[in-house]
Amino acid sequence: MSIKRILPFLALLLSLAACGFTMRGTTPLPFDTLYVGVPDNTQFGAELRRALRAASPTTRLVTDSGEADARLQQVQRTQTRREVSLDPNGRVEEYELGVYYIFRLTDKAGEPLIPDIILSATQDMPYSDDIVQAKQGEMTLLYRSLEESLIGRLINRLTAPDVKAAAQAAREAQD
Repeated sequence: MSIKRILPFLALLLSLAACGFTMRGTTPLPFDTLYVGVPDNTQFGAELRRALRAASPTTRLVTDSGEADARLQQVQRTQTRREVSLDPNGRVEEYELGVYYIFRLTDKAGEPLIPDIILSATQDMPYSDDIVQAKQGEMTLLYRSLEESLIGRLINRLTAPDVKAAAQAAREAQD
């Protein structure tokens, strides 16, 4: 390989390193132990726990809320389906599917670390009365996809700097 081919590649690598670029790795949660108050026998609960373990391998998920440094409680969960458009005969042509969650993050003493976390996601879905079973299956998949996107957003929120600062302040207040 000639030096003319290697030189631009080397310049690109050096410029990326100079600007502080690093590959995204795990972003640990600011807690040693975490209680997740979401039913683990649900698809959402299982996916949330899996994502938390992947995002923060050093944080231990506990089943007893008394053992946890922090508690993540699901306060509200709502799935919606709203008619967006109708055909000339008054039949639904399109639905808007929505998923809404509210979570509360508290410390060991039960005091809120941050204000409630409100997450929502919506997506439009074309609909036809001719293929009801297929559309029901599609609706289930879309709800699952919306929930998966909310899991990623929730983990991003839990690893934010203000959560880390609040967790540190709560830890210092207990000591």
